[in-house]
Amino acid sequence: MDLASQLTDLINLPVMLIILTVVLIYLVLLSEPKYIPPGIPKWNLLSSMSFFMKLGQRHEGTMQKMRTKYGDIFSVYMGPQLIVIVTGYDNIHQVLVKQAGVFSDRPTWLPGAKEMTKFGKGIGLNDGETWRILRSLTLQALCDNGVGKTSFEEMIFEEVNAITKALLEKQESFEFMPLLTCALNNVINKVVFGVRFDYKDPEIHSLIGMLDKIFSLPSILSPFDLLPQCIVRRIPKVHKMRTDKNEALSELRAFVDSQIKEHEDEYDSSNIRDLVDLYIKVSKEEDDKNGLFTKGNLFQIISELYFGGSETTSASMDWVFLYMIEYPDIQKKCQEEIQKVCGDKPILYADRSKLRYVEATLLEIQRCANVASFPLPHGNKRNTTLNGLFIPENTVILVHLESSNMDSKYWDNPKEFRPERFLDESGQLVSKPALMPFGEGPRVCPGDALAKMELFLFLTNLLQRFTFCRERDDVQHGFRRRAGRTLQAAPYRMRAVQRK
Repeated sequence: MDLASQLTDLINLPVMLIILTVVLIYLVLLSEPKYIPPGIPKWNLLSSMSFFMKLGQRHEGTMQKMRTKYGDIFSVYMGPQLIVIVTGYDNIHQVLVKQAGVFSDRPTWLPGAKEMTKFGKGIGLNDGETWRILRSLTLQALCDNGVGKTSFEEMIFEEVNAITKALLEKQESFEFMPLLTCALNNVINKVVFGVRFDYKDPEIHSLIGMLDKIFSLPSILSPFDLLPQCIVRRIPKVHKMRTDKNEALSELRAFVDSQIKEHEDEYDSSNIRDLVDLYIKVSKEEDDKNGLFTKGNLFQIISELYFGGSETTSASMDWVFLYMIEYPDIQKKCQEEIQKVCGDKPILYADRSKLRYVEATLLEIQRCANVASFPLPHGNKRNTTLNGLFIPENTVILVHLESSNMDSKYWDNPKEFRPERFLDESGQLVSKPALMPFGEGPRVCPGDALAKMELFLFLTNLLQRFTFCRERDDVQHGFRRRAGRTLQAAPYRMRAVQRK
């Protein structure tokens, strides 16, 4: 009697069918497509979990070890989901530009992506015609509200003056990040709702608190999203994080809805003041066959603007001032150039071409402290290849921008902080394609122009008024990082000395 017959005698047919089904599922889960990029195999769950944990905790050397072992394009699994990580400028440029037609999709099939867009469709986690229409509308709102124009400068100067007032009241050392967050949050409030809040107003701190809860949680690539919800609910810490996030999302939705209601009550088609007014105008005048101009979609766009325009830009600004206090000689050179070119007059965005050393310094800081090391993931909805490696459909593609900014093929001694690398022998700015703090190609950050303007105007006008110093001369902060969705500097304290 063969083995199958023996097993049939020992186990009844329904149980046998269940066992066979489980075995088949197990084999399917373990099977991997041929010729995919080398990396951690699907069955090695512990190594995959260890990799993502170290990555989330900003363990230095994690990415380099993987590149040394597997190459500049490697794979790792999160449960059944294949993830391909792309490093180095040449490979990233291939994904974002040369093969943009294949890799510009978003992995909208992921549970995390569906969760984040449950209220509506935005720009970041969208693709196709819907993405193009909503992106165009948002860029129009940014342009109409003065990105690159005097009116937008006025918004920033209002926040520069507010920060100046707050700094003059500081008698002791302080953390700059809370002030920067208020200022940049106000810029987004002005663009989106046409309002700003005083830094002592509880409403702005309530809003920032909501955003902190939402943006401090894992992104759309969370291993917990791939587990059955009945299991997730039994992990207390994860369940609490999700509960807090959902509560914060509901609070933010209520805040946004109240602002939209006020705009609808006051709407004047001849006076379009901000993004909400523009959205109302388009919803009234356009033939919305696809149902794009909904409050849910508007909420999603606003959430993304808060993340890109407040969360990431304030983190970038925090790095800028940390570099100023850790490199006082470079801060002094920036101040000398500002004084020579602009004197005591307010510095305008149009002065950027004349303040070359300042601009080179900002570029070098963004190279060394790129807050979005991993931007939103890409995906391919059909089979393709990348540098001869097979990339099956519905693969998640992560590009590691930090590896481009530190690519030794394009940067001499990349770990050295040296603004002069962006200047030629005559002192003119030099373009460096391998620097991509905002990505490139069709999926380049839509708020890159806004962020560049903010970084320049805040830095120059504040350096004109203050010299920034360490909390104590004998304490060096260094450039420690803290874990989170964006690459942020570990908290540090500083002093601001008014310049005479």
